[in-house]
Amino acid sequence: MSHRESSFIRLPPFAARLYDSLTKTRAIQSLYGEVARELAGNIKFASVLDVGAGPGRLLVELHRQAPSSRLF
Repeated sequence: MSHRESSFIRLPPFAARLYDSLTKTRAIQSLYGEVARELAGNIKFASVLDVGAGPGRLLVELHRQAPSSRLF
């Protein structure tokens, strides 16, 4: 295991709460909107699987922009 991997594994429990809080900020929400618009323009009727990428806020935004897609 590399030093970087071991540092990640040892994150304190508050790290998930901090990440959750940060993803609620206007700046990150704006970024999610941009990413979702880009994806929505390319997927129309696609299936999208979001695997462990955080609290799911990007997936929610993608659903708003591409409601006919299947999101998991």
